[in-house]
Amino acid sequence: MRIGCSPAYCFAHFAEELTYNDLVWAIKRVGELGFAGLQLETYASDQVAFYTAEHICEIRDLYTDLGLESSQFIIHSAKSGVSSADEAAWQAALNEVKRLVDVCHKLEVIHTVNVPASPPTECVASFYETYPGAVQPKLELPQARRWADFWTTYVEHVAQIAELVESAGMRLGIEAVPYGIVCNSDSMLRLFEFLPGHRLGVIIDTGHMHFLRESFGLLCDKFAGRIYGTHINDNDGSVDDHNRPGEGTIDWPGLLRALQQSGYEGPLDLEINICQAPDDTYLQARTFLEKTISTVGLQSEQGRE
Repeated sequence: MRIGCSPAYCFAHFAEELTYNDLVWAIKRVGELGFAGLQLETYASDQVAFYTAEHICEIRDLYTDLGLESSQFIIHSAKSGVSSADEAAWQAALNEVKRLVDVCHKLEVIHTVNVPASPPTECVASFYETYPGAVQPKLELPQARRWADFWTTYVEHVAQIAELVESAGMRLGIEAVPYGIVCNSDSMLRLFEFLPGHRLGVIIDTGHMHFLRESFGLLCDKFAGRIYGTHINDNDGSVDDHNRPGEGTIDWPGLLRALQQSGYEGPLDLEINICQAPDDTYLQARTFLEKTISTVGLQSEQGRE
């Protein structure tokens, strides 16, 4: 099992102030530290501007030269518009998705596009913060609106995105998020049932799923063959924190066995958003996972010197 980094590595260093030069530094640093790769992301819409023709070539060459992979591109910036029933918000999100799918195709190192499942903006009454960078909403259904209408609209939107992604030779993964319109394994299965013509997959965020009291054995069995990526972090199940693996109550040997039995062959991408010494924290997390992998009889594929 390979161990890489999610965009949270960038967030841990630069928070929401990430620049293009910061991203280039992070890609190089991840390579220096011996990780398998770094996922790419547009956390906010202004980051779409990072991906000019010149920058796309530079990023592609960096990944090739450093032998890195980017297991997914996360279009976090458009997620609210994708789940919204407001036509203007949806069209803005769709245009952004179209632009970024084209970017992913030109990068040539992206095989999976991840659009996290956000709650419909019309249903968000207020926000409260669990950890910096991940505010959670309080949801209320607007008067004279039915949840079924939001669901139908969301399914239609995902179908259009799946068509775009698949036409570009990639696959679409949906990340279930607490309080999102797709928030657990069963709602994800329901989405699959509504879209049988598309080969949708899941992105498993271990912290999200542990907070939602999901059984990792059942989760991985439900989506065997359709787990397209991971976000690896830990918490105690009471709050959706994204701590270093081993700093919570997740059964890591059981989770890793379940992933292996599901046929998952992708990387374990660490997602630790907030830490005092990001590089040290990510290296400690990798060491913990490598020891656990060894304990359960799996094989690490880092190949570091």
